[in-house]
Amino acid sequence: MQLIKGQTTPRLQGWTSLAANEMTPNIAVELRTHGKQVLYVTLFSLTGPQADIIPGRTVYNAETDEFQVRWQLNGQERGFDYRGGQNGQPVGLMRVPAVLASEPADKVR
Repeated sequence: MQLIKGQTTPRLQGWTSLAANEMTPNIAVELRTHGKQVLYVTLFSLTGPQADIIPGRTVYNAETDEFQVRWQLNGQERGFDYRGGQNGQPVGLMRVPAVLASEPADKVR
């Protein structure tokens, strides 16, 4: 893992643009690895500073191409299950997370 801020070469990375023709240096995370099968699972939490977040287990089943992602938020177990996309198909949720359960089915992807 490498943190990048305001890089222009070999490619543009680590910038934010909040207005036309204006770029402000910002931190970007670059993850690199090598191998035939690589899996990155990243959980972004957009909560306040008082939130108590504890990473849980992420389990991948290569035979079914299914994932389970778990964490705890303020002492409550959270997570979701999904199936990897085959032949360029999008990833699909197998169990809708509680935060999305109130969304119309056509909006959940």
